[in-house]
This record gives sequence, structure tokens and C-alpha cells, in this order.
Amino acid sequence: MASPWGAIVLAAGVTAASTFASAQPIVSPSEVPDPAASAKPAKAAKPAPAKPAAAVTKTAKPAATKPATTKTAKPAPAPPKPAKSTAAKSAKSTRSTKPASAAKPAPRSALPAKSSARVATAASHGGRGDNMPRGFTWPATRDMQAAGKACEADLDALGVTWQHATPEGRIVDPIEVPDGKLGGIQYTSKWRSPPYKLDCQLARALAQVGRDLHAIGVREVRWGSIYRWSNVRTQGKTLPYLSRHALGLAMDIVEFVDDTGRVANVQHDYLGGDSLLAGVEQLINSSGQFRLLLTPRNDPKSHHDHFHVEANPDYSAP
Repeated sequence: MASPWGAIVLAAGVTAASTFASAQPIVSPSEVPDPAASAKPAKAAKPAPAKPAAAVTKTAKPAATKPATTKTAKPAPAPPKPAKSTAAKSAKSTRSTKPASAAKPAPRSALPAKSSARVATAASHGGRGDNMPRGFTWPATRDMQAAGKACEADLDALGVTWQHATPEGRIVDPIEVPDGKLGGIQYTSKWRSPPYKLDCQLARALAQVGRDLHAIGVREVRWGSIYRWSNVRTQGKTLPYLSRHALGLAMDIVEFVDDTGRVANVQHDYLGGDSLLAGVEQLINSSGQFRLLLTPRNDPKSHHDHFHVEANPDYSAP
């Protein structure tokens, strides 16, 4: 005859076994072994997504654990050791995933702060925060193309000899000026060979200030570059948007020659107070045809040896 104590012990053992069987399936998908190891554990991992698993670890008694026990009650006869190993794996996975998720937002949150500072720097020179002219889009719209045709008519009226050039970069209306004369001033490349491409808007702006440049004694302008595919570089930093050189709207000027033949070199003479260079700077900035002239004084790190002049068209105007 069995003793009552034996019955009690037997009942306790059954209860503990059933409790372990119901507790074992409470695992997250990250605790399931690699699918290449066995196909069955992979099937058991599918019902529980990765995000709910984090919620299960935070709250030990979620409602979602009950359906999981009914679905995985049969494959539960595995010994308790695998459950511990999977728990250890989950602990490792949670430790490795948390730093990764925390690390990603950091650079993203830092980028807007840097870009906003850069945009503010560009906006201080006029135009848009991305350094493009007002109303500029790419490909060029019909209104932008119409502005190019109007610009060509103005060149004809100003007596400029010009011709169409092959498209390059993001030049809206690419042209060439074979004789290099704009507004009575001779424009000569310091180091480059022809052909010289530029946008009609830059040619017109230079032609319009030609008479004033001639009046203060300028006879020749020697430039270093006009069109080139490059980003903005200012104050020693390269910024994440296109320079207006890529639009054919900018020119880097190295030297000016006056009516006596004297050469005023920007790098060597500007900071020494050269009167011709000071007069050019004042004229360009007050003409209304250009953005702020960049010089060795206002940008000594990136423009220490030349004047950077940019046409400032407004394509949004009718």
C-alpha cells in the first residue's frame, strides 16, 4: 500500500515537470539557433518577431507567452541544458544588438547639425542654402532655357562675339568667347588651353561691368579656372554641394593688368593694399551682378591666391 507521502511527492514532481514544460518555450527569436543547424527550431522562431522578444524580456508575464507554450509544447521534451544555452545566446545577442542600435542614431543626429552650419555659411553669400542660384533645378526647365536665350540676345547687344559650346556639367547655356573679350576687357587663361566654356550668365555679367573695369584702369584679366566639376571649398573645408564652377558661373582670377602694363597679382599684392585690386573688389561687390567676392582677406585658407567671382542669376524671375 502506497504511503500518502509518496503520493504527495509524486504530485509535486508532476507539477514541477509541467511547470518546466510551460516555462521552456518562453524564448525570443534571437535565442533560436542558426537555421542552418536545424530546420525545426527555425519554424518555432517564426511566430515571435524580434521586437516583441524585447518586450518579453522586460515583462516576465506577457499575454503573448501563453500562445507560444501551446504551439511549442510538443518539441519541449528537450533537456534543460539547451534552454540555458539559448538563454546565454539571447543574453549575448541582446548585449551585441543594443550598442548597435544605440550607435546608429548618433551619426544621423550629428549630420543635420553639421549640414545646417554649412548651409548657413552658403546662404550668407546669397542664393539658396545648397549654393544653387534662385530658381535653379536640374535638368534645366523651359524657363531656365528661356533665360539663356534672353542672355544670348543681351550678349549680341553688348557686342560680344560668342558661340554655342557642347553641354558639360550643369551649365544651363554653355558658350565660348573665342576672342576672350568681354566689355572691352581681354580675358586670358593663365594656365589652360582653349576652348573655354562658361555659362552665358557669367559672360553677360562680366561684359556689363567691363566699362567700369576699364574706367579704373583694367585692361586684361588673367584667370585660373572657370568651368570645373567640383564642390564648394571655403575656409579650408570642402562642403557637400556643388560649386558654381560646375555650373559655369564662377571664375578664379589670378592677376589684373592695368593700362600701363603693370601686373597686379592677387596673392602678392592684394593684402599689401594694391589700389587697382581694391578698386576691382569694390566694383564687383557694388555692381549687383555678382555674389560677394571671395578674396585672400575674407577667405585666406581657400582663396589666398585669387579672387573668386560668381554670377548671381535669378531663374525664378519671370
